[in-house]
Amino acid sequence: MAAYAVLRIVLAGLGLLLLGTAISLLTAGHWLLSFAMFGLAAFSAVWFGGAGVALVSDAIRRGPSLVISAHGLEDRRQGVSLMWEDVTRAELRPSRVGIASLVIATRGGARRSPISFRVGAHRRRGDELVIPLQFLSPPPHISGLLMTARIERAGGTVAGKPFWA
Repeated sequence: MAAYAVLRIVLAGLGLLLLGTAISLLTAGHWLLSFAMFGLAAFSAVWFGGAGVALVSDAIRRGPSLVISAHGLEDRRQGVSLMWEDVTRAELRPSRVGIASLVIATRGGARRSPISFRVGAHRRRGDELVIPLQFLSPPPHISGLLMTARIERAGGTVAGKPFWA
């Protein structure tokens, strides 16, 4: 995670260098090239800078990012608190190497941050939440099966479970 944070901050710095280049091109009279480079520089500085700040804040945060308990789920990075009884449907999404993510549909919509620079986060409709499992400490198949077992025990339905589960 620290390497991603450093990479994002370096890319934001390159965006600021591009911004300086765009300004120098503007003073040289190349306004069209300067305009295109300014757009790329502004995007790089804002997007990668925001991602770097988010990743650094994740790296220095104390305690676990995701807490899975018998009662529910709390994702401290996304600001999501969810009880298993609120889950109506869950689906394990595979990747080439195994289980990649768990898509959860809730009754009233899960409270979460509207903008996320976090690795693996996906935007969904208001009633769906995507939990990327490949970045958790336990192996993804263990985390996924634990959460789906809790969801089934609370009355929700699960799709995409492996045959051995």
